Amino acid sequence: MKENQSIKPQELLKLATIHWKVIVATVAVCTGIAFNKTRSFEPSYESQSAVEISNQLIIDMNNVSDVDARDTDILYTYVQKAESTAVLKAAIAESEWLQDYFNVEDPSDDKALTEASKQMSPAKAKLRGDSLIIDLIASGRNKDLVYNTAKYVALGFVKSDKNEKTKDNRDALITLETKNMPEAEREALTTARTLFEFEQEFNVSNFETRSADSGTSLYENKKEIRSFERAIGKLDNDLKKMEDLGYVIHGDIDANLAAISKNFDAFRLIQSVYSDENYIADYDKLESLERVAKQRSVALLDDHPDMKDAIKEVTLQKEAVIETIAEIPNTILLEKSKQQDLLADLEFDYGELLKEQNLIAEKTSEYTRLKAERERAEKLRDYVNERIDELSFAVNSVPSSIKLFEDATQPDPINKNKTQTILMGLIVGLALSYGYLYLLNMMDQSIKSVEQAEQVLQLPVLAAVPAAEPDGLEIKNRLIMKGSSNSSCSEAFRSLRVNIESMNRSKSNKVVVFTSSMPSEGKTFTSINYAASLAQQGHKTLLIDMDLRKPAVAKDFGIEKSNYVGLTEIITSEEKLEQFPELPMYQAAEGLSILHGGPLIDNPAERLSSYAVERIVEKAREHFDRVVIDSAPLGPVGDTLTVARLADMVCLVVRSAKTPSKMILRIIDTLHRHGHTPAGIVLNFMKIKSGYGSYYYYYSSDKQPEIITEKPPYKRKSGDVAKSSIAPAKLEESGGLEESDPKKKQIPSELESLLKPKQEYTRRDKSVESRPSV
Repeated sequence: MKENQSIKPQELLKLATIHWKVIVATVAVCTGIAFNKTRSFEPSYESQSAVEISNQLIIDMNNVSDVDARDTDILYTYVQKAESTAVLKAAIAESEWLQDYFNVEDPSDDKALTEASKQMSPAKAKLRGDSLIIDLIASGRNKDLVYNTAKYVALGFVKSDKNEKTKDNRDALITLETKNMPEAEREALTTARTLFEFEQEFNVSNFETRSADSGTSLYENKKEIRSFERAIGKLDNDLKKMEDLGYVIHGDIDANLAAISKNFDAFRLIQSVYSDENYIADYDKLESLERVAKQRSVALLDDHPDMKDAIKEVTLQKEAVIETIAEIPNTILLEKSKQQDLLADLEFDYGELLKEQNLIAEKTSEYTRLKAERERAEKLRDYVNERIDELSFAVNSVPSSIKLFEDATQPDPINKNKTQTILMGLIVGLALSYGYLYLLNMMDQSIKSVEQAEQVLQLPVLAAVPAAEPDGLEIKNRLIMKGSSNSSCSEAFRSLRVNIESMNRSKSNKVVVFTSSMPSEGKTFTSINYAASLAQQGHKTLLIDMDLRKPAVAKDFGIEKSNYVGLTEIITSEEKLEQFPELPMYQAAEGLSILHGGPLIDNPAERLSSYAVERIVEKAREHFDRVVIDSAPLGPVGDTLTVARLADMVCLVVRSAKTPSKMILRIIDTLHRHGHTPAGIVLNFMKIKSGYGSYYYYYSSDKQPEIITEKPPYKRKSGDVAKSSIAPAKLEESGGLEESDPKKKQIPSELESLLKPKQEYTRRDKSVESRPSV
């Protein structure tokens, strides 16, 4: 549930009717001030001159930027300059009349000019459409001052702009000659000296030749390194093949010979073997002996001595070849070691050549940088020299960016609109009044109407009890149902009775608790009058005062406590608890019994949560038709949370235009957290208006019965639905406290039908409660 903080037109209108005196006074004062001001109007004059910004300035701006200069802030900058102190000082220095008017004796005295410019009103400057013209408008009551201001502000503006440019050029020239030029020359000399020393130290003339020779040597050296790496790789490959065939480097000789003999043909195919000179000689001899043995085998038998000698020679020669192959790995290892030494030397030479080449490249880069720095320094020095020459010429011939376009016109009188001033005062008064009402509405967070209560609290309003009768009479008697039975206040309580009786017909509404957020909201006032309305209807009713901290029911009824039993006496006495409700209780009228609070006791919260209170409510349910409980406020204490569990319905009493809505919402939330849903709101002490359109106008006259009998019975139109849940229920038969007036007539049956509930009210936040419309 959120509270709507915006002010509505109807709320604004209500506040306006309440505070109409403040509104009328505010509007009258503002209008009076405006009217009084119109009486003091003196004739004013206005004179106008104009200056034009040079086209060259726009051309220069367009050359610097792609944006049209007229679309930039440059024009508005000149407009602001026209109203500056410098322009006013230049205008006073140009005009003898202005000097005499402002008592300036020496126009060269800058201090005197500054003081005079503070007294002088600047001419208002504004652009003339999309052109480059600036209008200078001077106004005031002194005709001559207005004319001279418009005239000499234009001239002073032109001169001030020229002086400003001259001063800027002179300052720039001084800066170039005293600061920039010495720095540029020093920088050029330093870079030239550094470049010369570098050339002498590193002999940069042969950098290109040295770099080319170094590159060639690196290329040749790299080729040799790769050749040696390939040769070493082949040797490693041959050794790997021999190891795969069973040869073991530095292993057993016999085992190696056996491995070679076993894989003789495979060893012969290894490159290091078949390219070895010793192997070639031995193997050629072996082939020759094998050919001789083959020839002899054709003519001789195997056991022939010559054949045996030949075979023996072949066998011996093959063994020699195997022994030669066995020596080749050692030869390979020796050759590999030589190759690796040569490779290491080549790699060292390559590293040295690479270092030299990197050094040459580094020095070449540094030499290039030094030459670029010298050239930059020389260009900067030349540029400073050129700027010095340009500014030396410009100081003596500065073109102004603006020129006089129109001379000052003769001053014309200005007629001020008095009607407009008075209307402005009226508008200001209305605006202040609205702000006053708005602040009042924002500061006042209380509930002031039925519509606001239902919108903010999201609970139905069961009754709206007025604070006074429509004719303006205040309610002074607390027991309204007895003292003013025909009043609008009494009708509100009858409406409350009807609404409560009509809610939740599916369950009993026998026990009703009335509580509030804070004291002085009228919960006791509501409780006693609601109980009286029940008694008038013929219900046997018991009113119990359970506000044990500040009981007020006995005082309202004028009960002598010593003669009648009180609630605290029953709670503290088991004997009296058993005798209840046969104990002597105050009888306010026929059908209405009062159980006042009794003497004050300690720990009222604990007493209310005791079994004795539960037993009292149970017995009251058995012996009475209706039980009304006046409980303590929920804001200061939580006694009501204990009492609410014994009741069928909890009604929250809210004092109109007093109780803050945030506090009410907090109390409702507290009840919800403890499982108690308020049945609705009783809006108490609500301010109402008198007259025919008033809510209670029909019920405010003592001649009401005659009005009813003289007019034809009211018939509800088809589809007519009641707009409020608090329509009065006056048109019922009275009983109980108030005896029937013999002058009163019987209520027509058509009016009785208005008391029946016509629609249901749906809660949007918690549970669904039925809401009658009467």
